[in-house]
Amino acid sequence: MTEPARPRDGAAPEARPARERVAMLVNNPCTNDSRVIREAEALAAAGHQVTVLARQAPALATEETVNGVTYLRTAGVVEPWLPTRRRQAAWRAALRERRRLDPGRPALTPLALLAYACTWRRAGAAPAKSAVLPASAAPAVPAASAADTATAAPAATAPPADAAAGAASPRAGRPGGPLGLLRKALRRPWSYAQRAVTPVIVFEDLDLAMAAPLDALRPTVVHAHDLLTLPTAARAARRLGARLVYDSHELELHRNAPYSALGQWWRARMERRHIGSADLVITVSDSIADHLAAQYRIPRPLVVLNAPSFDRQAGSSAPTLRARLELEPATPLAVYVGRVTFGRGLEFCVRALLHDPALHIAAVGPREDATQQRLRRLAAELGVESRFHLVDPVPPETVVPFIRDADVSLLPIQNVCLSYYYCMPNKLLESVMGGLPVAVADLVELRRFVERNRCGVVMDETDPASIARAIRRICDDRAAYRLDEAQIDAVKRRYSWETQARGLLAHYPGGTPA
Repeated sequence: MTEPARPRDGAAPEARPARERVAMLVNNPCTNDSRVIREAEALAAAGHQVTVLARQAPALATEETVNGVTYLRTAGVVEPWLPTRRRQAAWRAALRERRRLDPGRPALTPLALLAYACTWRRAGAAPAKSAVLPASAAPAVPAASAADTATAAPAATAPPADAAAGAASPRAGRPGGPLGLLRKALRRPWSYAQRAVTPVIVFEDLDLAMAAPLDALRPTVVHAHDLLTLPTAARAARRLGARLVYDSHELELHRNAPYSALGQWWRARMERRHIGSADLVITVSDSIADHLAAQYRIPRPLVVLNAPSFDRQAGSSAPTLRARLELEPATPLAVYVGRVTFGRGLEFCVRALLHDPALHIAAVGPREDATQQRLRRLAAELGVESRFHLVDPVPPETVVPFIRDADVSLLPIQNVCLSYYYCMPNKLLESVMGGLPVAVADLVELRRFVERNRCGVVMDETDPASIARAIRRICDDRAAYRLDEAQIDAVKRRYSWETQARGLLAHYPGGTPA
């Protein structure tokens, strides 16, 4: 069974086997990126040959096959752990190889050259802390003080995209204005230049690391996960006559991240230049799909939710959350599941404990050290440290049985950027499918889901008293918000990963092999 490929650059269509050779690009080691892994395994199970090009990390195999998916991990040419001379040698070799593969492309942009110069200015010097490095070691979200988060405004209605992005940007409100930035740049020109051009070097580094492996694989579909991999994937697709898939895991140009003005301009340029050439664009919520379609005048992207897989949900003989905390069944317990980081509203949850002296709140997930220290200090200052619990993460397949005996699942995500305002987190789906009522921030997708499924309460995520009232309202009338088995089965049929995977396969280039 064959189908014609979409012609590129005037090339004649060619016959393709329905079984595609898929190369996925991701800028992390892909050991716990659940969305990438689930999509790759779904495609492999459908008969496609799937290879994930990921980034190298210490103690990980450079090549392995797991559940039918091959993972190839490549090292960047400016990895911070490489001595300067080795970085330069690796860079020159990668540049020669890319010039051989793509002779019509300029060898190196002036901005990229400046970025490398900033990185290599001192032999063996560690990159500046503000740099967003190609390696996975860089934190995904910047640290910020509780005071920074406390200034976020509630989101009663969706703000205009431009206004929301400007007001919610982590750069907004910084003192000094243009003159202050100029003074900083003059005091530390090299470090400031490095921060400014880092987004350029990250794109360039990934392209140098993955261009040759892509040509060796000869894929028929190149699948870019997130904006950083899109330019490399688009160039490879054109060069190889392959089809292009762009999987935007969030609203990339409105993320909760401290990009410089140059970095934000460069990212916007890359997305605008390449998104139109994608044969399929995928994203994670209806609101983001509508935004991308309107912004770039492209067909509405396919929505594939970050949903849990309940075919793989495991029971667990380990203690539940309530048992681990040694709390009585009658003690009100709310649980937050996810990364303990800036913009998630946890400082407001700590303050909510003042409004209900019986309430306990637990945060289950990986923790950024600076954030958890601030939360511990805040809890101690308020005298609620015995009722605020930071709990280590558990394996994804055991999250639901672990938190099942809590009373409420909290999603106090703050409206600090448009991407957060449009988010549809997998923890919401895990909680509801696991039988827990939810208290959610007043964000567009969260409100829509809760009102449609009648599974919780919408709260003002910036008001500790509102958070406490929402939790108490659910605890006082659990039957009104806890779904029964038939309702949970209906939610699973609509939102589970098995349903999302069927939609993905139905729209994917090549379709589902017969």
